[in-house]
Amino acid sequence: MLAFLLDNQVARLRQFAFGLAALIVCLANPSLEIGFYWAVGLASYPVGLHWVLPRMRVIADHPDWAFVLDTAMIFLMLATQPLGLLTQIALIGGMAFVARLCLLSSSQAYQVIRVMLIAAFALCGASVIEGLKRIGLQESLGLGLLLGLCFLSARTVGLVSLERARLLKATKQAHEQTAQQFSRVKPYLSKPLLASALQTKAPRRLPLIILFADLHDSTGAAEQLAEQAFTDFLNDYLTRMGQLVLRFNGTLDKYTGDGLMVVFGLEAHAGQQALARQCALMALSMRKAFQGFQADCLAQNQPFKPGQRMGIHAGVCLAGSVGPAEQLNFTVLGRAVHVAARLEQHADRDEILVSKEFAQLLGTEFVLAARPPATISGLKHPLNHCALLD
Repeated sequence: MLAFLLDNQVARLRQFAFGLAALIVCLANPSLEIGFYWAVGLASYPVGLHWVLPRMRVIADHPDWAFVLDTAMIFLMLATQPLGLLTQIALIGGMAFVARLCLLSSSQAYQVIRVMLIAAFALCGASVIEGLKRIGLQESLGLGLLLGLCFLSARTVGLVSLERARLLKATKQAHEQTAQQFSRVKPYLSKPLLASALQTKAPRRLPLIILFADLHDSTGAAEQLAEQAFTDFLNDYLTRMGQLVLRFNGTLDKYTGDGLMVVFGLEAHAGQQALARQCALMALSMRKAFQGFQADCLAQNQPFKPGQRMGIHAGVCLAGSVGPAEQLNFTVLGRAVHVAARLEQHADRDEILVSKEFAQLLGTEFVLAARPPATISGLKHPLNHCALLD
């Protein structure tokens, strides 16, 4: 029932209506004693109903039936009290207006009320017709117009309320469905990338730090392991490395088959030196964690010993969304990404190679070992780099 969303307003309406009806019956009844009893009963009815509602299971479970009790009280008044024409019309029309406004027309309570009001009108029909004759055709039509407008207004309000209730229900269902879908895809979303994508309307050039980590000779591992065993092996490696990325506040841009690409600086407010330190600590932690991964593989009698390579470079990249509008991918592009990837490919087994630009950002906290300049595919000049040691 729509109106019981506004219990207080309905209770006030009931108190006002029956309080006024009590005064009318008291004035209309020729017997002061009977009129007084009727007035007391009608005035106390809303209070008694309000007390009974939560205690009577039938009405508490079906609050629509409280309006049926209201209609029964009105029918009893019309059947026993000498009421005037306007009072009779007001009682019947008012109850019809309230029922149409507050109840669904398909509800059982509304159907019962309609039958009771038709019976009440039939009971008072003769006196109503006689009263209409006395007040004249013009006034009768005006009274009919007023009642018709009230009823149609109630019907319109009821339809609007139904539509609003339908839209509210649909909105809640859509919200719940969206929340469920988001909870399912949430593990796949990178929060820093998502935040940067929402804040970035167009690609930006940013000073970033790029790290590539990759398994050494994963093709050989795939040939020596069963398909499911290799999948579990690869998932274990990527999970361990991904957890370290989150721990050191890096942005996991993507998984690159049997490796990963990590970015520092997309949303951080720290300086490049602080970001470089975080990246270096993460790389060293990855190497230490990988040693534990190697030990676990050895304990499982793997037919090979896995290795890992890493490459790190610092430079300006283009950060933004690429791809079709239907499926955008937020990533970073540019020469710095190419250099970091080539460093990783140039690294020896279990080695971390860093570019000169990245090394210059590190302090004396880290140990670096110089390496001969490397000729990198796609670069015009040999690349100066060094190895990051424990």
